Amino acid sequence: MLDLFAASGALGIEALSRGAAHAVFVEQSRAAVRILRRNLDDLGLRDESEVLPQDALRALRALAARGDRFGLVLADPPWGRDWPARLAGSPELLEILEPTACLILERSKRDTHAGIAGLGPAATRTYGETVFDAYETAEDETREGEGPK
Repeated sequence: MLDLFAASGALGIEALSRGAAHAVFVEQSRAAVRILRRNLDDLGLRDESEVLPQDALRALRALAARGDRFGLVLADPPWGRDWPARLAGSPELLEILEPTACLILERSKRDTHAGIAGLGPAATRTYGETVFDAYETAEDETREGEGPK
């Protein structure tokens, strides 16, 4: 799984606690990276994780270049900085997704967001000022019936 804008790593750590085999955490803030690494150490999760201390778009390019693929991507970008549109415009975002992946994007309800080309909207939930948009990749017809991997 990929935790974009990871901050303390709470989302990715939760995914690991619920059975994710490996988590990649992307966080640009040096202070947050220190806290994230300490959290992973304290919980004994260093072997199941990788921390990329860099900008999200740069990290997506690096992950796509090395051929990484993810079944789950959680993105909680800073509000008010046009991150939903910037992520939607990143071709590497689609490259890093497995054929039956899920992407969850958290955003402010004030952020206008037209979706992500190449991904189907699965659901949208609003809680106060927070919106969670869930997207899914289209399942490849040749894999139909194989079951989850």
